[in-house]
Amino acid sequence: MKAGSLSPRWKIGVVFPVISLLLACATGLGRLPEARAQATPAQGDSLTYTADQVDEPVQIIAQPEPHYPKALQDSLISARVVLRFVVDTTGHVDPNSFRVVSTTHEGFVEAAQETMLKSIFRSARLRGRPVRLWVQQAVGFRAAMPMDTNDKTYTMNTVDEPVQIISEPEPHYPKELKDSLITARLVLRYIVDATGHAEPNSFGILEHVETNTDTTHESFVEAAKKAILKSTFRPARFQGHPVRQLVEQKIRFNIRP
Repeated sequence: MKAGSLSPRWKIGVVFPVISLLLACATGLGRLPEARAQATPAQGDSLTYTADQVDEPVQIIAQPEPHYPKALQDSLISARVVLRFVVDTTGHVDPNSFRVVSTTHEGFVEAAQETMLKSIFRSARLRGRPVRLWVQQAVGFRAAMPMDTNDKTYTMNTVDEPVQIISEPEPHYPKELKDSLITARLVLRYIVDATGHAEPNSFGILEHVETNTDTTHESFVEAAKKAILKSTFRPARFQGHPVRQLVEQKIRFNIRP
């Protein structure tokens, strides 16, 4: 069964190395103090601005999930790359503008840059017109630790009938963050047992991304776990018997008026 047949927020499947991404866009989403008041000549008669010089900062429209480098897939290395770059007036990253602010492993820099080049942004605006803007973004890479998948724990590709959702409550946006304007996206991994419930001790955090902040909040993780633990599933089946299955789920927390 394809994941697309389930709720839009759910993705059931085999676990692969997963990457977490955290936006730290200049102003509103983060600042670049070292570039303050810098305005350099750019394409045509345009200038490249910093956060404090524009009326509206850059916003993400679409951004692919970064790919963990194939050469390092067996290393189980976690890494963090901080890039600085220019988002142009068309909403794309200027490929010649990349600066590596910091990295914990050089092998992840190219993958981080590739993600930015494939991203689409709403360009910054000054007096109603799109302008080029310096942006800083941190990209975190974390390889998922292999889990014990013995004959009692299966993946979607090894069962006859995968897990299906019967009922699921809406995750609650954390009360203490309701005025923060933060949006969050998480990918959790856990096991649905043979009775159709999530196993409390099986949770793993594969991805945790928040916008409009330069950090992450554990309260989003706890809210997501609570929603999953209250959900009811039809367990996976193998050779006619219910079995435990490893599951991935995406959960989003959006700001509501």
